[in-house]
Amino acid sequence: MKKDPTNWHMVFWVLMIIFHEKILKPFCVAILIFIGFLSFMHFHKVEASVMSCKEVSKLSDKQVMNVYKSYQRGSEDDLGYTLAAIAWRESSLGKYRVNYRSNDYGVYGINLATIQRLEKTDKYYKTVEHIQETIFDDDKGAQYALRTLRWNLQYHKGDWRKAVMHYNKGNKWWLGQDYVNDISIKVRILRTCLPQ
Repeated sequence: MKKDPTNWHMVFWVLMIIFHEKILKPFCVAILIFIGFLSFMHFHKVEASVMSCKEVSKLSDKQVMNVYKSYQRGSEDDLGYTLAAIAWRESSLGKYRVNYRSNDYGVYGINLATIQRLEKTDKYYKTVEHIQETIFDDDKGAQYALRTLRWNLQYHKGDWRKAVMHYNKGNKWWLGQDYVNDISIKVRILRTCLPQ
């Protein structure tokens, strides 16, 4: 003859049902969602890397050399990839060294006002000399770019995004959102696609 379950048995089974419904099911659902998210991010990253590396493969040997030189110039300040990405954005890595509409010059797109501020001159021929130097001497252009980035980083208390926006938009740095997004993407592409 079977005995009826005791109160302890009933309590145990009720607790098991509550545990299953309130804790185990939601936990399993959360784990499945998390795994799905990780899978999506992995495949999305792989797809983005493949697409991005195709973009890098289109660069000429001279452009790739400018990536490596820019990286070397900026690496001491931990701005190597940033400087290379700026060169990519500003001049297509040295392909277009003059932007007469915005008065930006050289591989790193140094603005006329920046040159005059850093060189403390507004004299015509001195300014022309500095512009020519910026166009033809990439080390000089890198010095201007790095001085500007270092100052921006200090001004923005180490905030890289604000410093890069400031590099592009100057005192209206908050308008540089599209610019910093593009530089961020280019930094990721360069890190992913080019050998060290």
